[in-house]
Amino acid sequence: MPAVTGRIFIATSPERTFDFVADHRNALRFMHGFDEFRPLGAVTSGVGARVRARGRLLGVPVTATMEITAYERPFRLASRSYDGVEGTALWEFAAEEDGTLVTFASTYRLPPVVRGPLKHLAMRAVEDNTTQTLRKLKRALEEG
Repeated sequence: MPAVTGRIFIATSPERTFDFVADHRNALRFMHGFDEFRPLGAVTSGVGARVRARGRLLGVPVTATMEITAYERPFRLASRSYDGVEGTALWEFAAEEDGTLVTFASTYRLPPVVRGPLKHLAMRAVEDNTTQTLRKLKRALEEG
């Protein structure tokens, strides 16, 4: 599976940063390329919480069910996605002087419609989405 990793420094505490990322209601404020995050079931936080995500990759509609697999406040948040785009995501939050170093790493299996000739463009789009997501997260937390 392809993988992508990104890092960014954010001038907020690990606790505030973790809580913001872990709350599905904030996802559309920073998750680039998505237009829906809808909770599935009564559990909306912590291990076992699931959301249905919808977005676009290269203009192609994509969906996934994401389930939280690790919830270690304020250090680590992990999920797996299935039922559409398959993969894993790991958020790590490390305290640094005056803020938090956020690391995001994911593995993913491209949807069949963007494999083949579009594969390299799609992989570049995923990398760009990761960069944009981290920048939007920084803006959302630092600028309010």
